[in-house]
Amino acid sequence: MGNSSSSSSPFSSTSFPVVSGELGSEVVNKLEADFRVLAKTGGLSEQAFTQAAKNKLGPAPQAATRLFSFLAGSKTNELTFERWLVGVYLFDEACSGPSTGRQTQLLFSVFDSKQVWE
Repeated sequence: MGNSSSSSSPFSSTSFPVVSGELGSEVVNKLEADFRVLAKTGGLSEQAFTQAAKNKLGPAPQAATRLFSFLAGSKTNELTFERWLVGVYLFDEACSGPSTGRQTQLLFSVFDSKQVWE
């Protein structure tokens, strides 16, 4: 999990069509409507994301910034609904069921300051 050349993105293991297919259109539509309340321009800016995280989780600006970078990827300064949904799905998948080390891997992926996600 050191640099971007030696780590593969957790996002490479699944995609928006797979996640939305598993969740169903009713759930995806509800989540997208909720996401659009915060993302008025189509994507969620880092500032809007960190403010929402602060409102929900309390002050943790560095953690919110790292989480935004992980979810949004390195090629954009906005978090799309599709990327957000896949990220939330990955966290849920990693945290459900017996401990397999995936939880730890995912958390290290988020907070590895040397990592650049695509």
